[in-house]
Amino acid sequence: MASPMDCECHWSTGASGSVVREILETLPDWFGIAEAVDGYVAEAERSPTLVASIHTRPVGALTLVRHSPDAAEVHLMAVIRPLHRAGIGRRLLGKARR
Repeated sequence: MASPMDCECHWSTGASGSVVREILETLPDWFGIAEAVDGYVAEAERSPTLVASIHTRPVGALTLVRHSPDAAEVHLMAVIRPLHRAGIGRRLLGKARR
């Protein structure tokens, strides 16, 4: 796998559910309940979702739920296991803040 330094974060311009599902399926210890995964996927379909990619391969996702123009909640943040603690989550949060 490429280095986390090659990671790019971008707002998804289309349906993000399939990307979120792909990432969550790699994390069964945290996201092993099928109904819960379906809920995260559905929210990613209707809410702004950042996708972290390395060479076009999705490696992380962050879904925001907006409560007002000035307030949002991180509904989901997940990074594939081999890249945990590599700074991908920090990059997603940093981009989401902007």
